[in-house]
Amino acid sequence: GISLQQNWPTICFNQYRDQPLYFGRAISTGYGMHMTFNYTNGDFALYRNGWSNAGMGFPQQNEMMAFIESGYKLRLNTALPGSSLEVPTKMFAPGWGKMNLVPLGIIKVRMTYFPNDGYTITASNLSGSLMTNYTGSKNGSTFWLEISLSPSV
Repeated sequence: GISLQQNWPTICFNQYRDQPLYFGRAISTGYGMHMTFNYTNGDFALYRNGWSNAGMGFPQQNEMMAFIESGYKLRLNTALPGSSLEVPTKMFAPGWGKMNLVPLGIIKVRMTYFPNDGYTITASNLSGSLMTNYTGSKNGSTFWLEISLSPSV
């Protein structure tokens, strides 16, 4: 079901409120979501509620996406632990023509310093083949990590 809420404009999916300061209740057993608009500052957000039985309260709400009017920011998945943004194909910046904004690769770097024994460094490609090689060096208390990127990427 769908509900509409007054005073704090909200459109709800499988969720309704019967108390002002509450995550709402499930219309049917399952998950709920709601979109809300803050008319005092212009913010807009989409929230995912937890799972609940019909008529029972939702245990939490997590922000999925928000447009923040002050600063004109679009926030994605900021409140979901371990969340990520997946772009299935390509995403382009209009001001730069066809510049692809999808990452070409992801590199994982780990560096550990042992005060009396030196240091260890490891680096690896987690996605793609962006990195071809890496080297590390130390001079006194200064460390350098040099990552060689693939010229073909």
